[in-house]
Amino acid sequence: MTARDPGRYEQIINEARRLFARHGYQGTSLNMIAAEVGISKSTLYHHFPDKETLYRSLVATGMETLFNRVRDAMQGQGPDAAQRLSAFMRASIEYYEECHDSWVSGSQLFWMTDSEAHRALVVKWRDAYEGLLKEAVRDGIASGQFKPDTDVSLAAKFLLSSLNQLSRWYRPDGEKTAQEIMDCFVGMFLHGIEKA
Repeated sequence: MTARDPGRYEQIINEARRLFARHGYQGTSLNMIAAEVGISKSTLYHHFPDKETLYRSLVATGMETLFNRVRDAMQGQGPDAAQRLSAFMRASIEYYEECHDSWVSGSQLFWMTDSEAHRALVVKWRDAYEGLLKEAVRDGIASGQFKPDTDVSLAAKFLLSSLNQLSRWYRPDGEKTAQEIMDCFVGMFLHGIEKA
């Protein structure tokens, strides 16, 4: 068997990610992916034996990349919990803007899949990613920076919902950038909007 071309592998992953983000898992065929890459279906099979393997590969690599980027951004903030929480949100939205197709395809897989294997893969990385945010909230409570009665799980869900819903309404040509919007959300979360 001939060695796989790493450049071709990445090209397949990138085109597949784009097509899955636009058409979903069911609406994307291996024929469509092969045509976009400019290869035969048999060449595509040389890299991936089936659509499920391809989809799981691209989602796993995308979510691992997101996790690593967010973790690294948070580690650069030191012990301040509010700064780490803000870094989590900023790094996440940077990833959303730079790797939009990866974000959308991972999200679609979680909410639309009937495959337990697909869901388990996403849940593993989702839990690790969400764990970074929960740790920052817990640390803020422990240090006295956040209110002691803060519900860690609900706080994380609130912030993650603001990230996950952004793709439904955000427009790059709007009044604010995605980063500015996320900074507003974090500010509202940390300081509230009620007049003191």
